[in-house]
Amino acid sequence: MEIIAFYFTYHLLLDQLVYDIEQKESEVMIEPETFSLEKYPTLYQTKKQISEKVKSYENEFEEYIVKENQRIRTEI
Repeated sequence: MEIIAFYFTYHLLLDQLVYDIEQKESEVMIEPETFSLEKYPTLYQTKKQISEKVKSYENEFEEYIVKENQRIRTEI
């Protein structure tokens, strides 16, 4: 599950990361609604492939996260 966590993170946060980098590089305010990862075909395809693969683990991963959060809170 730890490895799947990397893929879920990539799947969930890639758009925000690229948006943040693009906005910083351009030094211009970019409206989030107008931003699309499709502007970067390689990243877009990679994300699409990863998203398709992680779908099959979604429920199992959510259960894992809940259990890990409970375990961590118990240890603290």
